[in-house]
Amino acid sequence: MPSTAPATKPTSPPESSGAWSGSWQSTATTVDDPDTRTARHDLAYWWGEAGDAAGAATAFAELLVDQLRVLGPDHPATLVTNGYFARWLGQADGVSGGVR
Repeated sequence: MPSTAPATKPTSPPESSGAWSGSWQSTATTVDDPDTRTARHDLAYWWGEAGDAAGAATAFAELLVDQLRVLGPDHPATLVTNGYFARWLGQADGVSGGVR
């Protein structure tokens, strides 16, 4: 008699089976993944645009740490993130006129 339980896709590889052979890991995203960094950048930007300057500054600061580690200080994406971090930090602190 067939089972009536719905089939579910496992969320992690079975311990005793080599059937997965790491294929599930190749689709996992990490903080180092370019798409993840882009999504974090976009989310931080829209937090700021929605009025949460402090939240945007915090998110950009966290992203900047990862970008400095992965891309280096002179990469264009790192420089853009640094600029947005300064922008939202200034707005959160009520600073006008930019950094001197």
